[in-house]
Amino acid sequence: MDVLRGYPNYIVQIEGNNVTIDYVPPSISEASGVDVDEDTKPIIRIWGIIDGEKLKILKASVIKGEESRDLDESEIQFWLSYVDQGGG
Repeated sequence: MDVLRGYPNYIVQIEGNNVTIDYVPPSISEASGVDVDEDTKPIIRIWGIIDGEKLKILKASVIKGEESRDLDESEIQFWLSYVDQGGG
């Protein structure tokens, strides 16, 4: 979690043992350098609890405006691998 706090696209909030992580991925315009008309940026929100020195993920969702979709375990594992390899 300390590593994620160093990345500008992450917001880490800790209340007791409860953790909420928001990841705002770069827009298509930001990632490509090409001006693309985009409406609302998606947010990936991860809820977890601190268990000793580990974070136990309880749920993760992609939220875009009023729409929300839960991530399945393979999508969560993909994100964890990305973060573990230094992705931010």
